[in-house]
Amino acid sequence: MGVLRFKDGCEISGPPSPAQARILGVADSIAQAGPDVWVTCLEDGHADDDPHTLRKAADIRTHDRAPADVVKMYRLFGAYLGAGWTVLYEAPAPVVEPELRAIWYGPSGATAAHLHIQVKIGETFPPEE
Repeated sequence: MGVLRFKDGCEISGPPSPAQARILGVADSIAQAGPDVWVTCLEDGHADDDPHTLRKAADIRTHDRAPADVVKMYRLFGAYLGAGWTVLYEAPAPVVEPELRAIWYGPSGATAAHLHIQVKIGETFPPEE
């Protein structure tokens, strides 16, 4: 059974926002069914108008996982979060593995392979009633 872990320097300002809490909850559920899940970025290192800075996004490490495991995590995040969310597989260069090429979003300027998860542009979380 894995656990949810955070990369050194992964910053969050205060209690998690509802969006961050939802992403982290799903990440923890995925970790419980497999190897550790590493959060590499919450709010650090992005422009003021970026979803990370706006507390609506997180990055999950994938560069140390087998391609099939990356695809599985990609699909699990999408299934658990639903239509109001975007899940992207970002990598610093085009990928050669066919299963990763099918989900690769690029070029994104990523420094390492990861899943980027955020509230879909134009959506709010929690949804307004």
